[in-house]
Amino acid sequence: MNREMIKELMSNMDLVKELDEYGKNKLATLMEELLIEIMGKERYEYLLENPKDKGNGSYKRNLNTGLEKLELEVPLDLKRRISL
Repeated sequence: MNREMIKELMSNMDLVKELDEYGKNKLATLMEELLIEIMGKERYEYLLENPKDKGNGSYKRNLNTGLEKLELEVPLDLKRRISL
């Protein structure tokens, strides 16, 4: 999933307008988990292709979607290449 796909996902918010608060919270949680998983897999694949680089933790980043504010863990590597 790249930035364009994420933007498209975020722009398809018409369906979200119909959700109640419980549904919005669940959807936000799902989006948060999905984005964290995608970024982690991207770093994993990057590190497989770049064996001289190593994983170097992550940092928290908020993403305001218009639905909810998502709290993401953005993975880093030693060269400070970020996945978001």
